[in-house]
Amino acid sequence: MRAYQIQDEFGLDHLRCNEVAERRPGPREAAIRVRAVSLNFRDLLVAGGLYSKKVPRPLTICSDASGEVMETGGEVKRVKVGDRVSAAFMPDWISGEVDEAKSRTALGAFSQGVLAERVVFHEEALVRVPDHLSHEEAATLPCAAVTAWNALFVKGRCQPGHSVLVLGSGGVSLFALQLAKAAGARLIATTSSASKLFRQRPAAMPAH
Repeated sequence: MRAYQIQDEFGLDHLRCNEVAERRPGPREAAIRVRAVSLNFRDLLVAGGLYSKKVPRPLTICSDASGEVMETGGEVKRVKVGDRVSAAFMPDWISGEVDEAKSRTALGAFSQGVLAERVVFHEEALVRVPDHLSHEEAATLPCAAVTAWNALFVKGRCQPGHSVLVLGSGGVSLFALQLAKAAGARLIATTSSASKLFRQRPAAMPAH
């Protein structure tokens, strides 16, 4: 199968489409045919060598994808062949507080990423994609959207009427605007230039 990888040198100019061996799923794993991959700023940092010089190479880049289950191990119960799924940003962080061991499983850095034709994950790391979302839409959610949700509702305990301040117009901020709006919060957004307001206004404006 094909995968886009950083090999000996960092930099997007050195990104290569390589043929790599397919891995069959273990008893509680599922093989996913990748249909869409999104690009986060973190992915650019990793590829450019600005995230860490210690990432393993060759490294398949990118952390967020959506696809279809094409094969499962004999003990898998959470998903079945044909299901549309995405994988958790940190596949080993299933519950409890995050620690160094869990954080080092974050995809596309110290763990192999998803910019490939086929990936394999433990069933516990997979979530089903709702029918109303396309693969392209679902592929944007695991890193930026879950980060925004965690900040608002786990750490921030956001409630209707609370004020929510977001900084800038990046992916996490735009998801935070949309989630806070849905929760009935008062929205405050900052941006470095008036030209970037076009990203924030659709997320913050009331629906008509």
